[in-house]
Amino acid sequence: MKKIGILAVLFALSFNASAALLQGETITYSYLTPNVDTVGETSRFSVGETVEITESSYIAGTLDFSDTNILLTFEGSGEVRHDREFTGFVIEDTTREIADFTNVTINADTNVFGFSLGMITVLADSIMVNLKGIVFTNNSVLSLDINTPSAVPIPAAFFMFAPALLGFFGFRRRI
Repeated sequence: MKKIGILAVLFALSFNASAALLQGETITYSYLTPNVDTVGETSRFSVGETVEITESSYIAGTLDFSDTNILLTFEGSGEVRHDREFTGFVIEDTTREIADFTNVTINADTNVFGFSLGMITVLADSIMVNLKGIVFTNNSVLSLDINTPSAVPIPAAFFMFAPALLGFFGFRRRI
């Protein structure tokens, strides 16, 4: 019974540590148009509680970053030009201190017309979002969830594996 109690305690200690992804980190935002080689505007900021991009010559709305989400809220109605190779933004971890980005998914709150996963390029240290040809109305949103690799609970796994090894050694001595 004592062994079951110890195992229960060790199992309870087995958890994934969830570190913040973007919150408090410094990222670089750049708007690229008419192709990925032409920077229209750029800024560097720390992700926090306030909306990071409120005024832009290129985005008709606001761009807000949270720990694991990019939220573009459009003001007014319109269409992003479709006659260009690329017209959109990229966020970059220029300090290389943020965990690698693994993929981005479209949040269910997204209600712009013409946007798809094929318009997102994810690299370890950057996310490119091509807005080419999307149609938006006032207060429509483009919400993207950022994903990183899951943490493996190595210390907790070790604490569960060690008693098993000790049990095998103890079992061997009694035979």
